[in-house]
Amino acid sequence: ERVMTDCKPIYILAYQDKRLIGRAALWGIRNEPLPKYVSRWRGILEAFLRRHPLLVCRSPFSSFHGIILPDPPVQDEVLEMLGQAAIKEIRRLGGSFLIFDYLENKQMEWIGWPPGFSPISLYFPNTVLTLQWETFEEYLAKNKWRMRQHYKRSSRSATELGIRITRHDSVDDLDAPLALIRNMERRHESAPNPWARGMLDNMSMVEHTWLEAHIGGQLVGCMLLLEENGVQIAVLPGLAEDVVSPGARPFHI
Repeated sequence: ERVMTDCKPIYILAYQDKRLIGRAALWGIRNEPLPKYVSRWRGILEAFLRRHPLLVCRSPFSSFHGIILPDPPVQDEVLEMLGQAAIKEIRRLGGSFLIFDYLENKQMEWIGWPPGFSPISLYFPNTVLTLQWETFEEYLAKNKWRMRQHYKRSSRSATELGIRITRHDSVDDLDAPLALIRNMERRHESAPNPWARGMLDNMSMVEHTWLEAHIGGQLVGCMLLLEENGVQIAVLPGLAEDVVSPGARPFHI
């Protein structure tokens, strides 16, 4: 809520004999980043959502759904009750679409969904690394020779260019990393993240690691790592465009 100050939070709770057994965390969103394939209609869609917001059930920033259900046999009944309550909320909000996103295939097939819901599959690029090593050195040792050589070459190049990576708990100057983040978004033609500044300003509320890359005194790269339940999620990558390395000619990152 501190980050998404322009979105309306709605929490629907399900109780059984005064015991909390399920919940749905929903957000009324008027500025959802739109994928680039709607660029032709972006202006029309953005104006429409400002008037008729989305109501989305999700855990923001973690790429995870926002619904928690009890185990069978009451699972389907609770899901139907939460869904019906969410339908009432979107009508009260004057919204356009009610979305339960980041669901797995088996969750979309639950029989408790109220009538009218339709499963839609959207594919977004992502990369997942399952950790099987105790240390980074063990990770390198158990990888292929070609990968180890690539890492050595990259490390030598970084040393020659004077690139230094540091870890931090906070950001001193938000404008500098935001400029790199916006540059990365433009490079990949992705919609600007409307909550980037709020995420950087409130990262201390959750487990996190802030990474910065410098050449001399210049910030040339950044990334925020969010951590919970043994999972680490990389968000807000930022990269400079053209950099002048001390004692070297300008180069392109």
